Amino acid sequence: MRLGIGMRLGLAFTALTACAVVVGVFSIGRMGQIGDGLREVGHVRAQTLELVCNGLSLAADQAREVAHVVGAQTADEFEKFARELEEVDRKEDQIIAAAEKAVDSESERQAFARLEGLQKRLEDALARSHALAREG
Repeated sequence: MRLGIGMRLGLAFTALTACAVVVGVFSIGRMGQIGDGLREVGHVRAQTLELVCNGLSLAADQAREVAHVVGAQTADEFEKFARELEEVDRKEDQIIAAAEKAVDSESERQAFARLEGLQKRLEDALARSHALAREG
């Protein structure tokens, strides 16, 4: 069977159009999957960023309370600022616990282990200064 030039061109154009439609449908499906993946990654990163910002805010609060404790003139002032510092430390513990749940690498685990050691040393120093303040 012999087809004329018009018919051959029409069939070739139809085949190319069908291929373009298949590629387009496949591409749109993949873009949807990529978009879902990006939203998931963005959500995780947003949570991490929120933890970091909260941690920085608490660090500033902690530094301010430590400055107040150091500058306290009376035992009552010291006690008041020490209680406020303990509240900041409690919030810090909550943020650290939330961040530890999101750990996914060995280097992050090691960083939290080092942080725990530093935190223990800080708590010991605060307990000693608290005891010294009570002794007079």
